[in-house]
Amino acid sequence: MEYVDALTSLGKETGEKVSKKEAHEKGVWHRTIHIWIVNSNGEILIQKRAPGKDVNPNKWGVSSIGGHISFGDDAVVTAIREAKEELDLDIEASDLEYLYSTPHQMADKEGGLNVRHIDESFLVKEEVELDKLVLQKEEVSDVKLIHFKELEAAINQSNLGFSQHEEYPKLFKTLSQMF
Repeated sequence: MEYVDALTSLGKETGEKVSKKEAHEKGVWHRTIHIWIVNSNGEILIQKRAPGKDVNPNKWGVSSIGGHISFGDDAVVTAIREAKEELDLDIEASDLEYLYSTPHQMADKEGGLNVRHIDESFLVKEEVELDKLVLQKEEVSDVKLIHFKELEAAINQSNLGFSQHEEYPKLFKTLSQMF
């Protein structure tokens, strides 16, 4: 069973250890990581979430790589671990550029979920070769590269194939300043 650090709504650790399942069912704030992998052409690696996921199954996700920060871990350790697990991608702490933190809430009345994350987001600049990635089937069903302006247009049109998230405006602003 996976455990996370419970947080206050302001992101401060309470010292309480809760299961990820309990956190999602009871609306306990906890931390996750998002890694955005961007190549020199301004293309973002995005992943389609596996059909068995409890949140946003079969949708293009809100990051290149994502995951929950386990109890007692930090964001960098989690980012390195998740990159290896989800895509068999080796990254180092020095590859991670911290971007921002974003509170995110989502209620799923049908599934009984009340998700409350504080997402710690990072940027990795890398020329990724899609055919060299090994997808973790339980997490990821597909990956593709998409120019950030194209992704922004799809999100702004409320394309139902994409997960919705408060982080997108921050991401697009950051990338617009880079490219």
